[in-house]
Amino acid sequence: MKGPGGYYNLGNIIAFSVAALQAIVAGGAASGAGGSMLMSLKEYLVGSPSASAITLAMLIFFMSGEAYYRAWREPTHPSPNLLRLGDALSAVAALALSASLVLIGNTALGLASSALLVGGKLGSASRPDASWFLGLKGMPKFDPFRAAVVLSRLPALLAIAAALAAAEAAPAILVQQLTLLVCYALWLRADLMLFRAR
Repeated sequence: MKGPGGYYNLGNIIAFSVAALQAIVAGGAASGAGGSMLMSLKEYLVGSPSASAITLAMLIFFMSGEAYYRAWREPTHPSPNLLRLGDALSAVAALALSASLVLIGNTALGLASSALLVGGKLGSASRPDASWFLGLKGMPKFDPFRAAVVLSRLPALLAIAAALAAAEAAPAILVQQLTLLVCYALWLRADLMLFRAR
């Protein structure tokens, strides 16, 4: 849990593990059929173009989390190059995630969230130095790209809140949404840590 990379990857591990377990259970693996369990997991990972895109996104998000973790080995002097690598990898992963959302016909809310995430991460990865900070005289400097990433969490959190508010939601949906709530809290914590990385 050292630095933003630890928080990002803890959220990634929880999200991946719970989703994979739900896919296995939904596929009938609860009956104890090993072949059925493997088929359910395969279907979850690469069973469709959207599943393959989200699996690719998750793998790249794990790589970006590792880059952030390595960048944060010296918290007082995070490595700018490794931070930019983490940002660039996150942007690529967010593009793959966006492709998955398009393939499953996701709402504009999900796509808006992905667009903010891609834009914020790309902006952070591409800026050459801290001169990209914006600030008024006498006010703390403000990083619009890091802010875009934080804002990208808002549409997803609103969607989670709406799903949790639906009293008729199935137990599996409630588990999924509560898991996402925990993951978004971890990812948001990492996002906020990156504000002081420069």
